[in-house]
Amino acid sequence: VLAMDSGRVPISLPTGVPLPPVQMFPPIRPPASPLWQGAQLQQHLTGLLENIDLLKALTNELDVIALMKRSGEVVRQPCNLESREYDSGSTSVLKGDFVGDSRNSENWGNDQTSLLQSLIKVNKQKNIDLNTQKYMALEAGKHVESTLRNALIPLDAVINHTSRWEETAAAVRLSDKQLKIKRNRRRRKKQRQLAAEKCRKERESFEHVDQEADEWRARQIAKDIARRKVEKMKEIAKIKAKEEKQRLESELELVLIVEKLQELRSIRIEKLKKQGHFLPDEDNKFLERVQEAVEEEERQAAAAADTCAARNAIASAEESQKAVGTVGTETYGEELSNLNKRDTTVENIIDKGPLAPGKSDAAPANDRNHEPEGNKNLVHDASHSLPAEFYHYYYGSNADMGTLIEVRRMWDAFIRPGG
Repeated sequence: VLAMDSGRVPISLPTGVPLPPVQMFPPIRPPASPLWQGAQLQQHLTGLLENIDLLKALTNELDVIALMKRSGEVVRQPCNLESREYDSGSTSVLKGDFVGDSRNSENWGNDQTSLLQSLIKVNKQKNIDLNTQKYMALEAGKHVESTLRNALIPLDAVINHTSRWEETAAAVRLSDKQLKIKRNRRRRKKQRQLAAEKCRKERESFEHVDQEADEWRARQIAKDIARRKVEKMKEIAKIKAKEEKQRLESELELVLIVEKLQELRSIRIEKLKKQGHFLPDEDNKFLERVQEAVEEEERQAAAAADTCAARNAIASAEESQKAVGTVGTETYGEELSNLNKRDTTVENIIDKGPLAPGKSDAAPANDRNHEPEGNKNLVHDASHSLPAEFYHYYYGSNADMGTLIEVRRMWDAFIRPGG
């Protein structure tokens, strides 16, 4: 029947076999209070804190009412807003001047002063008696106290170990959880501090490395700048040395060219001298010939002047003789023959040209007569290859006295303006 009632299938057992023991199950206990859940406990503790704050406020209110009663300034009848006593009493209470209790007036604080002001304001608005206010505060305090006691009962049971083990275990788990949370918070805080310290050290090390890198870079840049300046100065020095070398080489080349030209000039002068020519800049014979030509020109001018004077004198004498008669025919014939000889001599000198000292005219003529035909052609070609002014200057002055005098006058005009 039991098997049928329990919904089990009956099993036939052989005779003489004992029945199996009945399985025993633990009794079903009521579940633990939901107070120890996380959210429920938080709400419970929040309510406890609110009730505690409210109870503190009621206690302060009762203390203020007691002080107001001991001061003797506030009447016990319903407040008359126009009464002089209430105004004076409220003023004295607001200032903190209490006649009855000096100890309480010394301990009077800002919180109690503000509470007193708010209490007086409420009494004025609601027209409530002080005893009624005290009664209401006491009733509210009793209610809050009973609420606190009821809220502290489960906590007292856990603290005094009088509650069930489930609630104790839940409280222990909750406390362990809170401790674990605190440990985790401290650990995370320590980890954050360590991480921040590590980051700070890494940042400082990075900044130090960056500073060292910047200093090294600045040193390298300064070295590069100095090296570039030195290289630039070396290049400038090389360029200057090269320019100086080129200048010296050019000057040396000019000096060598001048020396070679002087040698070539001396060789040409010697060659021309051997051919019978001379240069007026370096040969004294030219100056001597010029001086002789000038003296000869002066002599010729003087002779011409004398001739002209003699001719004039003869003409005047002839005229006088014609007028007077033929007197001194023989003397006149002699003077006329002398004048003719002198004119002939001057014309010969002008035609032949001045005679240079030594063999200046004879030797070249003889040399030219004794020169072979090849040398004559060379001299002729050299003379014809010269420009006309050079030919006129060198060869014309040797052949013609007028050309020599012209050249001398040109030189005099060049050396001294005006001749």
